Amino acid sequence: MSETLRANMEGVTKDKEELQAQLQSTEELLEVSSSAVQELNSRIEVKDERLLELNTKVQKLEIEIAKPCTMCINYETKLNKQHLDLKDLNEKLEESTVRCSHLNSEVQEYREVVEANTAKISELECDLEKRKKYRLRLCVDTTA
Repeated sequence: MSETLRANMEGVTKDKEELQAQLQSTEELLEVSSSAVQELNSRIEVKDERLLELNTKVQKLEIEIAKPCTMCINYETKLNKQHLDLKDLNEKLEESTVRCSHLNSEVQEYREVVEANTAKISELECDLEKRKKYRLRLCVDTTA
């Protein structure tokens, strides 16, 4: 029995050594894995920080984009002023058109008056010529 016991003891010792070797190998693997996990965690933290920085920049850019740009505001203001100026010019043009229409009517009336007066002057000139001829005849008849 002692040989059986010794053989069992040797088997147990051998199993123990194998288990200790496996345990040591597993612990080494665990250390390597733990080190790799820590390294990955560090990388993740760095990337998270960069991501937070980028998100902050994106938010600032979104705020800037949402603001109307100064050039656009100036252009819009200029367009509004030009629109108002054009409105004023259109009103003045309409007033001038009405005045021109009245003046054209007055000019037409004056033309008609001038034509009538020209016709009267022509008649009077004809009458004057006739009277001159008549007087000249009278003068010639009285001298003869």
